Amino acid sequence: MTITPHILTGAALASLLPASPHSMRMLGFLVGFGSHYILDAAPHWERIYGARYNDELPADYGRWPKHVTTQSLVDVLIGSILFLTILFVVVPDPIKVCVCLGGIGAILPDLMDNVPWWSKRTKRLLVWRYLAKLHHWLHMNYDLQRKLPSLLGLFTQLAVIIIALLILMRHYA
Repeated sequence: MTITPHILTGAALASLLPASPHSMRMLGFLVGFGSHYILDAAPHWERIYGARYNDELPADYGRWPKHVTTQSLVDVLIGSILFLTILFVVVPDPIKVCVCLGGIGAILPDLMDNVPWWSKRTKRLLVWRYLAKLHHWLHMNYDLQRKLPSLLGLFTQLAVIIIALLILMRHYA
């Protein structure tokens, strides 16, 4: 799944937590982190055009087509702008930190597993090695996704984005 639905879902779920205790901040992070695995189990696209599934790409990041990197960077930019705008304009102060940590937790698995500059190093860390295996195991199987209607993955992501935005925008008054 692209970064935008992940970050917005983590933030939206964290925004539903009660506002006061500092323990909610860690819970916000954990809820966002857990949401990543749940979303990756649903039909989705990894990018908008070109190779839609990671197994269609060369194993060596250096041989990936430039449009894949460009799409990833555009997705991160769009997701970050939406996230930060909502965080600073819409979300009330008492829950800002919790919502921020929810968004960060939601994108952490992809940051740790898929960013070429450090993913090989992070997979050597004992805890992250098991989390990477869990990420791969829970991720919707690419062969199964190919059997589903192609647009289903796009519609799933759009629905997730819209629902997350509606949850986050309920704070706007």
